[in-house]
Amino acid sequence: MKENNKVSTSMIFIVFLIFAISMIFLTVLLSNRIINTDNYFKNYNTYLDNNLSEQLRKQEKVDEQLKDIAKNGNYSLNNPYVMVNPYGISPLTAIIIFNTMNKESVSLYINDVKVAEDNESIMHIIPVIGLYNNSNNVITLESSSGEKSTINISTESLNDFVNDFDLEKIKDTNKSSIILMGNINSNNSIIRGFDENNNLNYYLDFDYLSGYLVKGDHLLVEYNTRMFGNTNIKNIILEIDYLGKIHSIKTDTSEINHNINFTLEESEYIAQSANYYNGVVSYNINKCMDNYDYSIFKNINTESIVSELDKAEIYREDFDIALMGEYVSVDFKDKDVTLLMVNKYNNLVYSYEVDGSALIKVNAQDDISLFVIVDNKYYNLLTVLGK
Repeated sequence: MKENNKVSTSMIFIVFLIFAISMIFLTVLLSNRIINTDNYFKNYNTYLDNNLSEQLRKQEKVDEQLKDIAKNGNYSLNNPYVMVNPYGISPLTAIIIFNTMNKESVSLYINDVKVAEDNESIMHIIPVIGLYNNSNNVITLESSSGEKSTINISTESLNDFVNDFDLEKIKDTNKSSIILMGNINSNNSIIRGFDENNNLNYYLDFDYLSGYLVKGDHLLVEYNTRMFGNTNIKNIILEIDYLGKIHSIKTDTSEINHNINFTLEESEYIAQSANYYNGVVSYNINKCMDNYDYSIFKNINTESIVSELDKAEIYREDFDIALMGEYVSVDFKDKDVTLLMVNKYNNLVYSYEVDGSALIKVNAQDDISLFVIVDNKYYNLLTVLGK
């Protein structure tokens, strides 16, 4: 009888252990179950493309390519590597890469005018800024040892219209070019640069630009995906070089120049004098910096609110949303809401408290469908943010 009791006790313990393990496994499995969110990403939603994120992804690929070319050293001054419009948004620029046998400095001439000289080095990464529009530009490289190389770069025809206005009248005497940003009142706001003879020699086209500041050899541009008709939608600042590479992202717009000081056929522009080069030229291929923390949010399991999301009515009030990389700018016209960001694949909802309007930094790897809670009621914004 004692042995039978021992067997029974052991069997009970084993059964209990198997049951406990099964329950733990089932709990973990259910907690990680992916909810089908397809209903929240239907084609009738307004889909906001993330142009800035796409541009940064392209930029990283270009940077890796350029670093690999420079490191391998397969190009010489007489056979340099040339990439026109390397970052895809500044068509009157190029980058040239080559190595020299010894440490030398190299002078850069654009259309027979010396514009810059780099430091003594074996590896040379030279930005070419100030190509003429719709022209066959002649680029000359001359090393400190006297070796020369000539490259021809043809450029496309771009908008060079400034009517008969004499830009020299508003250009600083110690600057080589003048930069016009505008038309500020149009979604087609771009940056164009002109020399003292009104020749177009710079062009930057990337979504909507509403203000800028020349800072050394970089531009600080106030950026958004399009022009919004209210001031509650917040913009961000891109620190960008003349090649079109984004070096950093900031949210403080206070130092940006918004003063309209040039009018062309009722279109308004911001004009500022600039030098594309400041004597010695150098180019560092660094990652884009963004040191701001992500906005505080509450994590919600999608399954816990799926019934409310399924029953959510369409939000009928006015609102605006801008998507700029990891930044989402929202304006609910002074109405306090809880903004819900439903991730497409990871079974998570990010919840943010919005006091009328806000600029939110979001770390999301998936497409996001937007909902709001107002007075404890769920509403569908019928809007999807692209990753």
